Amino acid sequence: MIFFGTVLIAPLAHAVNSQGSVPEAKTKLERFSAKIGVMMVRGFHAVGSTQGLYSTSVGIESKEFTNVSNGTKQYGITIQTFKEDGRYDKEHTSFIDYDE
Repeated sequence: MIFFGTVLIAPLAHAVNSQGSVPEAKTKLERFSAKIGVMMVRGFHAVGSTQGLYSTSVGIESKEFTNVSNGTKQYGITIQTFKEDGRYDKEHTSFIDYDE
């Protein structure tokens, strides 16, 4: 009986913890690119990148997303940071809307 309760509770606890793991889209660019069931053309251009100390790097890209069905567009840039740490590489992308 104790084994059954442990097996039942463990997946429920995991499901509760995983619900908050996807961050909410805070910019127009993120919301526009997260649309489901829409044909999108995603254009980008690498603006530049640089290497930092301790196996880190930063890259900047300009973005243009086009919704093919209605022709709306969204522009912005992304700043991507990366840290190579052997077993645990860390990457983060920040979105900035064109009108900010």
